[in-house]
Amino acid sequence: MNRQLVAFLSLFSIVLLLSVYYVLIPFASSSSNKTEPVAQVVSDPTSAYFDTLKTDRDEGYYFLISELQGEISCSSYTNTEKEVALTSIYNIEKTMKNELLLENTIISKGYSHCFVQIQEVNINVLVHKQNPTKYDVVDIIYTVQETLGEEPMIFVEFNS
Repeated sequence: MNRQLVAFLSLFSIVLLLSVYYVLIPFASSSSNKTEPVAQVVSDPTSAYFDTLKTDRDEGYYFLISELQGEISCSSYTNTEKEVALTSIYNIEKTMKNELLLENTIISKGYSHCFVQIQEVNINVLVHKQNPTKYDVVDIIYTVQETLGEEPMIFVEFNS
């Protein structure tokens, strides 16, 4: 048989098996112990907001990395395409490290929460502070430029 046909049939059978499993699982769990939903109290909504932003950003990066790793492991791509994928993974990981470094550096300056997103041509910074001043904007821009050693377009927003 053709390798692709065998792979397709294997994946199809796994999907079919999982579908049957997930269709039958709710009936088994609903007849046994019924638990009450757990109420969760958010003590610091600002922290939860910034954590959600960071989680969404990082999940996007991890998704891109997994796609690129799939390209690297696939035999249908050329060595040049695999090299480009490796370079892209390296650049994504470097961006992630720089974002974390900038967030920690800005927080160490006395701001309670910070979110940084580095894009191709600009850097977006979101900082939590009540009553921000022009000095705060200048301080954050200077910190970003000093940390990265570059002078990209830097956009600073405040969440109060």
